Amino acid sequence: MRETGHGQADAHALQHRVVLTLLREGLGLIRNGQLEPVRRMARELGAWFAKHTHAFDAGLALHLRRHALA
Repeated sequence: MRETGHGQADAHALQHRVVLTLLREGLGLIRNGQLEPVRRMARELGAWFAKHTHAFDAGLALHLRRHALA
């Protein structure tokens, strides 16, 4: 993203870092036997993913396609 000058590279990467951090926290909850919060996280992750792909990944794909044609 950064190599091609994608304007949303920082925000896109930040979203991924936040989700990875939450997943690591979820792993800790699982290790402590707290499954219900992780189940909620899994449901919310599905909703986040749908929004993320629409808001960020679609724009990135268009940017990369344009960059490849240039």
